[in-house]
This record gives sequence, C-alpha cells and structure tokens, in this order.
Amino acid sequence: MKNWTAVEILSDDEAPMELRLAAAGIVTAFDDDGYPYLASISCLDDEDDEVRYRAVVELASGMTIATEYGLPEDAEYGGIDPEEDTELLRSWVVQGASICMRILPQLADELHDQLLRTRRIIAAWARDGIHARLVGVELAPFDYWVGSTTPATSIKIEGPTERFPSEVIEISVETPDQLESQLAECREDVEAANATWLELAELGATGRIDRLALNAIAHHGDTATTLRRFNTEWRFWLPDDTAMIMRYGRVTAGTGDPHSTVDWRRDSVVISRLHVPATTLVAGIGKPVTALIDHPFLTDDIIVTDAKSFIEDGVQYVSVDLDVPQFIFCSTSGRVWEAGVDVTATADLEAADSSSNVVSLRAQR
Repeated sequence: MKNWTAVEILSDDEAPMELRLAAAGIVTAFDDDGYPYLASISCLDDEDDEVRYRAVVELASGMTIATEYGLPEDAEYGGIDPEEDTELLRSWVVQGASICMRILPQLADELHDQLLRTRRIIAAWARDGIHARLVGVELAPFDYWVGSTTPATSIKIEGPTERFPSEVIEISVETPDQLESQLAECREDVEAANATWLELAELGATGRIDRLALNAIAHHGDTATTLRRFNTEWRFWLPDDTAMIMRYGRVTAGTGDPHSTVDWRRDSVVISRLHVPATTLVAGIGKPVTALIDHPFLTDDIIVTDAKSFIEDGVQYVSVDLDVPQFIFCSTSGRVWEAGVDVTATADLEAADSSSNVVSLRAQR
C-alpha cells in the first residue's frame, strides 16, 4: 500500500495520475482552512491483487471518514478509469464528508456512546476468560453506507480469529441498536478461535497440518521455510497453484487451479476424466491410497476409506475419501512432529519427492 497526504500527492509527479486528479478535486471542494480536509489518499493492493483507492477526510479532531473505490468488478473492465472514475471517487468523498458535517455533534455523541458500550462488553468477555482488546470505534467507509441517511460505524477489536492467534477484527454496525447483537456474534467466533489456539499452545505448537499438505509442500521445496510463512499468511499458493489454507490452526491443501483434473478436498480427492472399474475401487478401500493412485502428494500412510466413480455433466469422476495422518508444527522453527513425539524426530515426516506429477491408476494385480 502506498499512502500520501494531500500535500504530498499534489507534489509527487510519480504518483498515479488518477489519484492526483482525485486529490486535487477533493481539496478544491473543501475550504482552505479548518474542517473538513483531505488527510490522506492511498492505493491498496489486496491479497488477490485487486486495486482499491482509499481517501480519508478528517471531519474534526479525532474523527475521520474514509471512502474506498475500486471493487473486483471494476478490475474486470480494466481497473479504474482515470477520467470517469476519478470524478466518481471525488464526488463520493465530498458527498460523504458533507453528510457527516451536517450531523457532526450527533455523530460525536454516537461514537462516544458506542465506544463506552463496546468497552463494557469487552470487559465482560475478559471476566469470562475471552481475551480481546478494543482498538477503536470509527465511522465506516462511506461506500459501505452510501444511500443511507445515518452513517454506519466500524468497531475494531484485536483478538484471536480463525486465521491468526491475534489480528484486528472489523465489525460493521449499521444502526446503534445492532451493536450488542453484532458483538455477540463476534464473541462466538473469538471464543471458538481462542479455544483452538489455546489447545495448540498447550501442545507447544502453532498449527496442525495433515500428511497430504506436508507432501505437497515437500514436493515443491523446503518444508520448514514454507511452514514459517504461516507466521504472517493464512493462505498462499505453491508453484503448481496448490493452495495452502490455514483455518483455526489447521493447514490443508486445496486446488488453486480451476482447470486442474485433480481436486484436493481436505480429506478426499476428486479426479476428473478418469474411469476406474467399480471392483477396483472397492478393492482399494482400507488399503494405502498409493495402491490405487500414483501422485507425488500421496504416500503409503494415507488410507482409502471410500472410493466411487460418478458422471456429472457428461464427465467421468473418481472420488476417493482418505484417512490422512495429522501432525502439529511450529511456524517459528518450521519443525513438524506428532503429538507426544520428540520434536527432534522430524526427518521421517518429510515426504519423498517424485519425478511424476501425473495422476495415474496403479496396475492392479
């Protein structure tokens, strides 16, 4: 993310022209002195490489309103158009600020009230053993409540989530009377996540990972180096587009390429355009999957629990359910071990590489 103040972007010849045009239009629309004024404007690249523009206007001391523009559908048509969309961004920023300025005292009272209510709720969580920290209460970005006469608010809490032991959680509250119910839903998620991360910590670990995911990682490089990525990332892709996904501390492999004939589904694999006789599939149940399918992500300790073939939209599929061994790991050291096993005994957990990346049915004898 690149961020500029109003003064910086107007004098930065290297800044995107569309942002410079939008900033100039916003500054011109406001008075030269006092509030509101353009505090910052930025270009955000998210994890899916979608570009969004964000402008922040300060309405009063300590009170801001942000406006974001640049949704995924915009990117499909070539991204932000410098002429048409610069004017739209400028008009949204000015419109949002104007609405807020008309009811500024009311907004200040409402934000203060929600801050106190939220603080009391978080304190009650702490008494019940649910630890979270209130980051703040602010106005939600204008584009989230555009068309409404009352601004929505955004409550930010730092605590455990399904992705990380601690990160900032944003809760949108459309109307003040929804605050308690929204926080009650958040509490359920935080409580579940807290239990997961606490259980892992008691094992001395930071995550769980199954053999299938381990094999996929080992096939493409150093396991420890890859596992360390989970310190800061909850999802990433291996060189063959296999997705590594961590939810509630458990890492599994998923199919990132929509055109792949192999679809990894946590504890199963579905292979398209493959015909296998029913007798062969039934005979493979209870045996190592390697007796049935040859693939570098599959090893002898993964057992077939069910196997069947089916046809969908004229395409033949084979679906194999698997009993996949589970391990725990440390995302700081990159070490992997079984619960109750010496952490130094990790060498045997490394998956053997394979020269083949093609799924094939093993010959049945």
